Amino acid sequence: MQILLISYSLTGNNQALAEACAAKLGANHFILEEERERKITTTLLDMAFGRKPRLKALPPSASAYNLVIFMGPIWMFNIASPFRRCFKALRKDLKKYAFVSLSGGALGANVGLPRELARRLGKKNLALVLDVNAYHFCRPAIEVNQKADLGGNQAPDTSDKGEYRLAAHPEDLQRLTNMICGILGEIQA
Repeated sequence: MQILLISYSLTGNNQALAEACAAKLGANHFILEEERERKITTTLLDMAFGRKPRLKALPPSASAYNLVIFMGPIWMFNIASPFRRCFKALRKDLKKYAFVSLSGGALGANVGLPRELARRLGKKNLALVLDVNAYHFCRPAIEVNQKADLGGNQAPDTSDKGEYRLAAHPEDLQRLTNMICGILGEIQA
């Protein structure tokens, strides 16, 4: 099966995961890069007004691939805005696609993701939506969560989730890569 993995990452966490997954799956990997440096205000304006940031380059046509995997963050309950221009360019050529995110935001399921993907890319070719929260799967968060569970009434402290860097924790990266690639491996051409 020919696989294209397209990734975007602001903090480096989705990038580390994308590189590891592309290598394990034998996928071609294309990294989305913005023309301008991203700032918090840019992100807020993009999400509020549905803007499509300019990219240095668009990925190759999806027509040669059986599966296209998009991997990147969720911002304010939506797929990161740099994907918007990419989605528009690839929509008509997708045979089958999946979206995977390693997020540090809301702890609950992001039920709006499949709807957003269907609106932007079509729903008939959607094979998988996987929103993995770093809080649940990465070492510092697991330790905090275990302490909170032992205390009974103590709520977990998620204030440090933005500081976590997956590349600095090879055991977490390996565990997540194996889990995600195992799930992606179940998708049939």
